[in-house]
Amino acid sequence: MRILLESFNSVVEKHPEKAAVKTKDKVLSYRELSSDIVKVSHWLRGYGLNHGDRVGIHIQNSIEYVILYYACWSVNLVPVALNTFASKKEIEHWVVNSDCKLLFSEKLDELENMESVDVFRIAEGAASLNDFKTKPEASNLSMRTPDLNDVATIIYTSGTTGNPKGITLTHKNLASNIYAVIKSLSIVSDDVFLCVLPFFYSFGNSILHTHLVSGSTLVLLNNVMYPADILKSIENNRCTGFAGVPSLYISLLKKTEFDQFDLTSLRYMTQAGGPLSKKFITEIHGLLPSVDFVVMYGQTEASARISYLPPEFLNKKMGSVGVGVEGVSIAVLNAEGLECEPMEHGEICISGDNVMIGYWNNADATSLVLKNGILHTGDMGYMDDDGFLYIVGRQSEILKISEHRVSPYEIEEVILQLKEVVECAVIGCEHEQMGQVAKAFVVLNQQEMSVLQIKKFCKQSLASYKIPKDIEFVKSLPKTSSGKIKRSMLQC
Repeated sequence: MRILLESFNSVVEKHPEKAAVKTKDKVLSYRELSSDIVKVSHWLRGYGLNHGDRVGIHIQNSIEYVILYYACWSVNLVPVALNTFASKKEIEHWVVNSDCKLLFSEKLDELENMESVDVFRIAEGAASLNDFKTKPEASNLSMRTPDLNDVATIIYTSGTTGNPKGITLTHKNLASNIYAVIKSLSIVSDDVFLCVLPFFYSFGNSILHTHLVSGSTLVLLNNVMYPADILKSIENNRCTGFAGVPSLYISLLKKTEFDQFDLTSLRYMTQAGGPLSKKFITEIHGLLPSVDFVVMYGQTEASARISYLPPEFLNKKMGSVGVGVEGVSIAVLNAEGLECEPMEHGEICISGDNVMIGYWNNADATSLVLKNGILHTGDMGYMDDDGFLYIVGRQSEILKISEHRVSPYEIEEVILQLKEVVECAVIGCEHEQMGQVAKAFVVLNQQEMSVLQIKKFCKQSLASYKIPKDIEFVKSLPKTSSGKIKRSMLQC
């Protein structure tokens, strides 16, 4: 198995003039991108760092981001991708926790007084790496490329629950998963992929590497506030691939004239980051019947992607997240640690070369999820008779109503069938007699709807104990920067 940097360098030799990365204002070929990576890596060599030192990258998706990331790898440094939407306090915590020696940031005014790290400005939207392309007077760091067992990156969790932790991934972790995803999605050098997911998010990080080591073209678009711009970019760049989280696909369907755009160039679309309602999957597939719509499931601790639903099974296995990508073994275990029977609910556990080596400087947290080389994901699910995986929710999110265990996804799926509903999230609230009851937070479109109407609709499909006892209409749902719903911020 080769490290990703070696595969990237092979692409540079094979397709030097092919477009590697495109933004609104700039296009860089693989040759030009590689040249800039080499120049910045020379600058890093002269800075007095040691192999394995951490370098923070706190900038939005850009050509500069890609150059810095791969330049770090060229001299065996560890890029630490930091959430550009995070607070100063969070950034400082992550920088101190990972012991970054350098930090590249667009938000210098907020971070330049940090005492523990040298901070350098990367001007937003500008070709701003020129200062780092000059040869150093002395090179203190050799140009040794990493080994498979060297740490490749630290990714801090978005924090849907609890305190964020630094997932530590080796080059072997990343390479095994990236090559498996390339195979599962049949990514080739002719592909042109529109990336709107941030690189600091593991799904976005996976997109970055799968396409660069395949010789594909990455088109970057950071502003997703206007979903029509996403469809315009697919149309104008003749993109063959796209990926999104559920909230993004819902926005594309609900807030654009989806069928008015020329999306005939698309070959495949992938979805992860939580369950997308069957209603919306069916709608997308109906609008784009010739496009492979691939549902995936992943976790940062597993280097991003764990399973995929082959598109030929989309209708037959609707609601499933499929089977493991190559090299990933999936088991559903009960409370005693034994493998569940088909259709029996338990915790989803995985093993493979893609599983992280641990949380950075947090042995206690690591021991809770990594046991005998098996990653306990904290997600609950089951396998059907054919070995296809279904997710019912996080352990912490499963509702405990009387003697019943209820998935919030099941209730959301029903409510989202209403044409007036744009988004929905369900949580459990304490109840004196029943232990918990369901509460739904509902985002409506311009049309009006009453609580009673929603409850009556739910009664047609749900058992009485699953029908939300409380329904609150909200203008929006709290989300992480990657678009996942932050249920912990929803209050009873």
